[in-house]
Amino acid sequence: LTQAIRWDKSNRDSSLLLRGRILEQAEQCLIQSSTGKEPKPTKLQIDYVSTSVSARKTTNNRQRATISVLGTLLVMALGAGAAAFSQYKDAQKHLNDFKSAQTRISNLHFTAKYQQIANRAKQLKQQDLDKSILLTTAAMQGLRDKAASTGEASHLLYDSLSLLPPQESITSHEGAVQETIFSPDGQY
Repeated sequence: LTQAIRWDKSNRDSSLLLRGRILEQAEQCLIQSSTGKEPKPTKLQIDYVSTSVSARKTTNNRQRATISVLGTLLVMALGAGAAAFSQYKDAQKHLNDFKSAQTRISNLHFTAKYQQIANRAKQLKQQDLDKSILLTTAAMQGLRDKAASTGEASHLLYDSLSLLPPQESITSHEGAVQETIFSPDGQY
């Protein structure tokens, strides 16, 4: 009764309403008084308990609505996260495809460059055999580094090497060779 009077005097301030176990006990008292148990509650007490029960229902409904909204937002956030992850994976795939295509284009560019060197070596074969052999060797090395076919360059190199004059060999020596010295001008 004293709490109901205090609530009424404070213009029925909602912060003074009953909550939790105290509200449950007050509800039980009202139920028992309706069966004829004395003392009967006053109108103010009945209003106080009824308003407290109403406030509890409103609070519960508000909590349910908040939980529903938060659940919906969580589902939407998870869906957006899944979509973002899928887009990230697609972007990674496209980036890898782009890098692979870029590497293939680069390899084709270098292969064409080394084949031009081999063609230039073929043109020089009759005029400057040494230069032709050096260019062919460089082209073969470049093609091999790019894992490209060296077939034509190999044939050109073997063909060019067969045009070199035979080298003189020293046959007058019969013992083991311990040391060799070549002159800078290539004469000996």
